[in-house]
Amino acid sequence: MGEERLIRILALKNEGEIRAEFEKIGVDPGGIDLMVPKAMSLNIRICGLTSPAALILKQEMLSLGGDCANHRMVLKNSIDHSDAILMGSVKIFQRLIPKLRQQPFGLKNLANELERLVGRVIGTPKYRLVCKSRTLDLSSRTHIMGILNVTPDSFSDGGKFLDKEQAVSHALRMVADGADIIDVGAESTRPGAEPVDSEEEMSRIIPVIEALRKQSDVPISVDTYKSQVAEAALNAGADIINDISGMRFDARMKEIAARYQAPVVLMHIKGEPRNMQKDPVYEDVITEICQYLS
Repeated sequence: MGEERLIRILALKNEGEIRAEFEKIGVDPGGIDLMVPKAMSLNIRICGLTSPAALILKQEMLSLGGDCANHRMVLKNSIDHSDAILMGSVKIFQRLIPKLRQQPFGLKNLANELERLVGRVIGTPKYRLVCKSRTLDLSSRTHIMGILNVTPDSFSDGGKFLDKEQAVSHALRMVADGADIIDVGAESTRPGAEPVDSEEEMSRIIPVIEALRKQSDVPISVDTYKSQVAEAALNAGADIINDISGMRFDARMKEIAARYQAPVVLMHIKGEPRNMQKDPVYEDVITEICQYLS
């Protein structure tokens, strides 16, 4: 009988995992640097290409050993625009980028976008959230945000933590359980909830933030779409602005975030901000969210 060999697929997600596998079998370090881009495969979706641009991408990717999937009617020139999915190794994309810079139909700009995207894939991204109280390395692991609602009408805990001492105690318990950030909100945004003015919101939230800051250096996020409340909360010890409107309800919110150098949580909104609680309809939820946030 012939010698049996173990053969298996390696599910390698990033450069570090690829390097580790190469090192296990004794690949020369110089060879590792050359081969990592060849081992890293990407599938990149591009939205809204003109049909000529999609055809050029197809030709260029095939010439480099990759491929490009387009709408079936592109070849017949029956549609004006198409999305595309590019498939290839990082090395193929690195060779594609300078070729696209010589092409018309917006492909020069696409080359710049691809270069930034591929650069992030090759490198080891570092996402650090710099707060006044602490810096969180978001690229090291998943971080947990504990939600503290000092409201009478929120989804599951409305009315439980209106008392300041109870609210702070609950926040500290979440920190002890592993929460990395405490998000404090004083106005419910559930469908049908009554709006709260700035003065009432501040009367609920500021004493809790002040008391929590005295007892913990945990980063505190203030859940508000009002710049007056956000500024008061930052002065009381909060680190982060969590604005469900994506800074669209209150134009001054951008100014406050910049002045205090506060990180901002942006939420995707489908349609007009004031109607965001109505049932949204999506054709492609991930693509639409990416387009909105970009």
